[in-house]
Amino acid sequence: MDGEGDQNEINVAISKLKEWVPGEEELAIPALKKAVDWLANSNVGEEVIFCLDTIKSRMNKDALTAVLSDLKSIFEADGKVTDEERKVYKIIVDHIK
Repeated sequence: MDGEGDQNEINVAISKLKEWVPGEEELAIPALKKAVDWLANSNVGEEVIFCLDTIKSRMNKDALTAVLSDLKSIFEADGKVTDEERKVYKIIVDHIK
């Protein structure tokens, strides 16, 4: 999810979102679009940290580990992981671990 809109990354992200929030895809898809916008604009700021705080407060350690694994799969789906994706992943890992 490097902001380039690679279809493989989008497809993996959508499939993971369906696992995370079964039956609530209509709420999850706008969140995915917002995340792509954040990445495209390199705007990993207060809103992202707020979302991470919310995720961390609502998920147990096993679920958080699964989310991190899914995010890694999403970032790798297009066959390349950009420096920006690595940066975002590190921010996420550092914040929710």
